[in-house]
Amino acid sequence: MSFSKPDEQEVQAQNYYKAQVGAVVSPLIQKISRLVSIIFHPIFLVLYIYLMLASINPFFFGKTSFEAVISDKHDFGVLMLLVFLLVLLPLLALSMMRGLNMISNFSLELRQERIAPYIVLGLSYLIGFMHLNSYTGAPIVVKLFILGATLAIAMAFFINLFAKISIHTVGMGGLVAFILLALLNTSNLNDNDVWVLPVVVAVAGIVGTARRLLGAHQAQELYLGYFVGFFGQFLAANFV
Repeated sequence: MSFSKPDEQEVQAQNYYKAQVGAVVSPLIQKISRLVSIIFHPIFLVLYIYLMLASINPFFFGKTSFEAVISDKHDFGVLMLLVFLLVLLPLLALSMMRGLNMISNFSLELRQERIAPYIVLGLSYLIGFMHLNSYTGAPIVVKLFILGATLAIAMAFFINLFAKISIHTVGMGGLVAFILLALLNTSNLNDNDVWVLPVVVAVAGIVGTARRLLGAHQAQELYLGYFVGFFGQFLAANFV
């Protein structure tokens, strides 16, 4: 028995849209799009951002190099805590939901099936922010991202009660906004680091395109996700 009974109209509409997309998109392109969706799944973003910050500007961590950040026991401990709370726990929860038939698959194609995962993810990020906020040595920009992501997930959860929204583009919108804020607030920015922003914008576009090519979302659902993720980070910037 599933967690929530799927709306038959939504199921039919989703299947019809996927069939339409599948008729014009080759299987190879769909496989590539699926791979892109997995690699850049928002559940892994905190790991990418932490490593990206350590590479671009280790001064955020009070260090002078990426190697110094990774080799530092405190910084590495913070990373492991975030991976445990924001990656492993949500993945474990999703696996349990699948095993209990609370969700039909890990793609979460139906809006109703996203309710419980949104709650789990939101609580994980809230707990992660509370833990991180208690660490005086944690970079403030990482706290900013976690808080912004928490706010974005809360907004996405509310929107999902009425309309489907892409969690992938929520993550990508948040990533673009976060990198923009981080670069704008870096006094010792190296000119060689400016390339990061256009690359991140390009990746965000690729992820949104991949979701569209898989027939997972309509265009408005993708744009709404970008906006929510972007807005969440700027909203957090007013608190941190």
